[in-house]
Amino acid sequence: MLTRMKKKISRMLLFVSIVSILLLQFASCKGYTYSESGIENFSPQESNIGLTRHLIPEDFLNLYPYIDGGYEYYDERGKMFYYGYESALLYIVYDETTYADAKQYALENLELSTNSIEEYAGYTFLESALDSYASDPFMRVFFAYSDEMNILLTIGTYSYNSNTAQDPYGYASFSEYILDNFSFYNFEEGKIEKDSETMADSN
Repeated sequence: MLTRMKKKISRMLLFVSIVSILLLQFASCKGYTYSESGIENFSPQESNIGLTRHLIPEDFLNLYPYIDGGYEYYDERGKMFYYGYESALLYIVYDETTYADAKQYALENLELSTNSIEEYAGYTFLESALDSYASDPFMRVFFAYSDEMNILLTIGTYSYNSNTAQDPYGYASFSEYILDNFSFYNFEEGKIEKDSETMADSN
């Protein structure tokens, strides 16, 4: 009887030890932030969940010579990954002739929805209809162009928080979505005005 009791106590202690170790391991899963800047540093493989994979057509930056451009990527994960946020913005400035060709090529080679066209600060935005984006309720990707400034722009966000409602995009308007996620980009002048380290301030 005493031996049986000892065995039960030993098993219980072993179980408690295993659970404690697992809890400590989970507790040590710290969150992180990561950012990247500069059009020369753009990579479709930047995002582990695929946000940057199809922002522009394959090899697009090499197909059409550009005058200027910029890229900002930000990734933030909460402890134990109950929270995740990513944003990406890539803009490209062309001369007038190249712009027309690049715009046509992009519109023909990206899967874009004509049912959700938005206008903001002189840019026309078309939402991506690609399955890998459209099937994820936490992800949004848009391609945009400004004929006045000869700029092509693509933006994307991933937003997940297990402590909030399922829809992370309950914005009152498209402009509210833009201002909340991309306030670091000056749409009127076509340039980035703050570095990726401060991008979290707008969220």
